[in-house]
Amino acid sequence: MAKPSLKQIMMLTLFFKKQFITKIREGKKTQTRRLKQPRIKIGKTYNLRSSYTRVLTEKILITDIFQQYLGEISVEDIRKEGFDSLTEFINIWCEIYGNYDPEEIIWVVEFQYVGNTEMFKVKP
Repeated sequence: MAKPSLKQIMMLTLFFKKQFITKIREGKKTQTRRLKQPRIKIGKTYNLRSSYTRVLTEKILITDIFQQYLGEISVEDIRKEGFDSLTEFINIWCEIYGNYDPEEIIWVVEFQYVGNTEMFKVKP
């Protein structure tokens, strides 16, 4: 079987900062918000990636993708994001994206942790 290209690998993974991988494994993070529409599909599984080149054998299953205003995040959503408070969420958001604009339209991805599985397979 041919070795997958870097582009193929990136299309079969979803990047999370290392600090969030543990929360995903523990089921404490089941949602993520992104500025750009992720190249993923509902019902598909994706390997976790903790850096540009570090692809993990662990996978998540995408259960929903939708848009909303960043400021519409609820208390339940904050918990699904793996945070205890809105302040904590905003602080991390600002660390990642530079600023928090509640009127900004973002993408919400809901997922469930599938665990360790075979690494992705690339079709010939």
